[in-house]
Amino acid sequence: MPSDDTRWSDERPPPSLRVRFRAGEPAYGLFGRLAARNLEPSCRAFARLHRLSFETDVLRGRVNGRVAELAGLEEGLVSRHTVAALDNGWVALDGEYLTTRSWQPKRGRFCPECFREDLLGDDGRHGPFESRAFRRSWWDVSLIEHCTVHDVAFARKCPRCGRSQDVDDA
Repeated sequence: MPSDDTRWSDERPPPSLRVRFRAGEPAYGLFGRLAARNLEPSCRAFARLHRLSFETDVLRGRVNGRVAELAGLEEGLVSRHTVAALDNGWVALDGEYLTTRSWQPKRGRFCPECFREDLLGDDGRHGPFESRAFRRSWWDVSLIEHCTVHDVAFARKCPRCGRSQDVDDA
């Protein structure tokens, strides 16, 4: 276990356990899977380890380069599916413009079929169970009510345990 001085240092090395980037995954989703893979209890705790604020830095797409670096990826790959704040209440997501009210990552919506497929590794990309399921950026667009792949209504609670999904969950 590193000392407190090392743990909070600007020179903290990237996490030793990485995850694969998945198409459609925003930086905050990738960050959450990195946190889970490195056994951190929450995204906020993982952010503090790296001298970041989850709410103001990671969730708002202000440190996509740093998230990409932690994951060992190129920034452009990570930024493409992450909301970028614009002026006057607008955000951009993958070349589309939305009002800030249309983007709601804290609602914790997900497609139960995408989630199931991720956990089963149906696409042949098996990995550690805790980091298989990944968030899609379109799940956080309030104007979209159904999965664009499965045409299934989004869920907010885990079908197995009934727990609400939170963007801070690692």
